[in-house]
Amino acid sequence: MFSGLVATGHRIAKIAFGKGRGTFETNAEPPRSLIVEAPPKIERRVLPPALESTRRATIGLKPFGTQSPPFRLLEPSAAERAVPGSDATIPMYRLDRNYRILDWNEAFTLAFDRVMEGRRGESALEWVFFLENFEEVYNHGKRAFADQSNLPRIDVEKLVFKSHRYGRLIAEKRAYQIPREDGSVDSWLCLLDIKYHPYTCQSRSATNCGGVREESVDA
Repeated sequence: MFSGLVATGHRIAKIAFGKGRGTFETNAEPPRSLIVEAPPKIERRVLPPALESTRRATIGLKPFGTQSPPFRLLEPSAAERAVPGSDATIPMYRLDRNYRILDWNEAFTLAFDRVMEGRRGESALEWVFFLENFEEVYNHGKRAFADQSNLPRIDVEKLVFKSHRYGRLIAEKRAYQIPREDGSVDSWLCLLDIKYHPYTCQSRSATNCGGVREESVDA
C-alpha cells in the first residue's frame, strides 16, 4: 500500500491512474503537528467597581488635565503628529502636554491587557489606576510635575502591574519631554523597560511571550 504526504501536509489517501490522466485523494485534515493554534485572546482589563471608586476618591476632584482645554482628536497640533519610533517590542505610549492619552503601540497592548483601549483623550490616570503601586505612582507624579514652569526633561519611576498573561511585571518607565519649536512642552513619550520573573510567563518561547524582553527580577 502506498502512503505519503503532499506539500500541504495532508496524507495521501488514494492515487488512481488512467489513460492520459491521473487523480489522487487526500485525507481531510493535516497532521496535528502542522496545525498552528492562535494564542489565547487577551481580554480588556476592567477595574472592579469598588477599587475604581476608591482610587478615584484618592485623587480628589482635580486630577491632572481637568483644567485643560477641550481635547480635539483631529486638531492639527504637533502632539498628534508622528514622533521618531523605537524598538517595536518595547511598550510605549504618548501623552499630550496636559497628560492625556494620545497613542500607544502593540507591545504595550500585549503586556498591559489592553488598558489603553477606549481611553484616547483621557487622563493618564485612567491607566495608572490599574497599577499595583498606584498610590506611589500618583504621589510621584504630583511631586515631579507640580512646578509647570520647571518640568523635568526626563522622568524615571517604577511601575508594578499584574498581567493576565505574564503575571507580575515590574517596569522602569522613562517619560521623555518632547518640546515644541519655541521650547515649550509639546507632549510626552513614555517607554517601559519591562522586567518579569521568567516563570510567570505561560511559556519561555518567543511566540507565547510575545517577544517581550525577558529578565528575572526579585519578586
